[in-house]
Amino acid sequence: MIDKKTLLTAVLALLWVAPVYSQNDEVANIVNQAPAKIEEFAGLAQKIADQAPAKIEQFEEVARALAEKSREKVQKEGMDAIRPLFPDVQLPEKSAPAPKTASVVAAGKDSRLLLFITLGPDSDNLLDQNRRLLREVPPGTEVVLRGLPHGKRGLGDLFRYVHKLTVDRQRQGEKMPQVLLDPRLYQQYQVDVSPTLVYERKGKAVAWVRGLVNSQWLKDQVEKDKRTGDLGKYGPTEVIAERDFLEEIQERLASIDWDARKEKAWENYWTHYSFLTLPPASKDRVYQVEAVYEVPQDYGLPNGKILARKGDKINLFDKVKPHFVLLVFDGSDPRQLAWAKEMSQEYQGRYRVQYLTTGLPERTWQSYSKLEDKLEAPLYLLNDAVRDRFRLEHAPAIVRPLADRFEVREICLKKEKDQGGGDAPPEAH
Repeated sequence: MIDKKTLLTAVLALLWVAPVYSQNDEVANIVNQAPAKIEEFAGLAQKIADQAPAKIEQFEEVARALAEKSREKVQKEGMDAIRPLFPDVQLPEKSAPAPKTASVVAAGKDSRLLLFITLGPDSDNLLDQNRRLLREVPPGTEVVLRGLPHGKRGLGDLFRYVHKLTVDRQRQGEKMPQVLLDPRLYQQYQVDVSPTLVYERKGKAVAWVRGLVNSQWLKDQVEKDKRTGDLGKYGPTEVIAERDFLEEIQERLASIDWDARKEKAWENYWTHYSFLTLPPASKDRVYQVEAVYEVPQDYGLPNGKILARKGDKINLFDKVKPHFVLLVFDGSDPRQLAWAKEMSQEYQGRYRVQYLTTGLPERTWQSYSKLEDKLEAPLYLLNDAVRDRFRLEHAPAIVRPLADRFEVREICLKKEKDQGGGDAPPEAH
């Protein structure tokens, strides 16, 4: 049976050397798996564009979440809620009580009042008109939009427009109706004109009316007079100017050239990559790095037994001795590249040699591949974790295990050349 001290030491050892191996995985994924990952992403996006049912359903859930939470989101951003209006509303053709904007009109249990409206085909020029007509929408009624304002491209455009509509009333502390961006409701209730009022109960339309924004009237018709179905038209209506938001998103996705995006991302990787460089060593330097791990906190098992206490120090070499050698060099320097190839021969067969570069001759995948071909081995990129762990300051350098710690040797290539000798690596203890 493995004792608890051995178990903890093995786990901590993996944590201590993780940056070396995690870096290997990271770079290997970039080099060997990036094309597959990009293809996978492109395939997913294409499925969405092709209206794959599962993905469209997921997107619709996002739209519902946005609709459900839109008021809270906008409140946090200082915009209380989205309250769009419809253009020019004349007096009703039939007698209906006028709404009072100060009162809240809400449906009964498991019900809600939905007002479907449009901002109009020219929402910018209709701003003042829509601001005035905002007072016709009583609080407690949920205003539903099918999509973005006509001619706009993003949700930010919608938020900014509605903020312009509501800023005056917000300053006066007036209550505002909640607004939903939910094109599915338009599809579900086959709404195509504004304004349309719907009394909904448990996800189904009980009654609806067109050309009217007085939700109190519709509420009374349903709850007091028990009327249902289509109650007719009580005023002028307009065609909904906004496009279906889901259809617009699908159209945008379908228009994307995913192959070109993938190729561009692949080509631009090295352009944006920031190499971790080390200056050339001006003199030889040899030092050692202890592999001692100090436990940062108490570690215990579910049964209450303590594996290790905060402040305990564990020498990882006592249980898990590394079997790798790191050769750190600048791949853009021919001398350092030659040094790395020569040094690898000294350690082959005894250790697993890993190459870490601080640069490339050119920032291209072709240059990266050529270096791997010359080394006849995988090439990794030096990262912060490895540099800091082994306190690397100059290149080229060798990191190798001794009996109970690591030895790090920074090599001055110019000095070697002047003395006419090479670096003969010492035997491992």
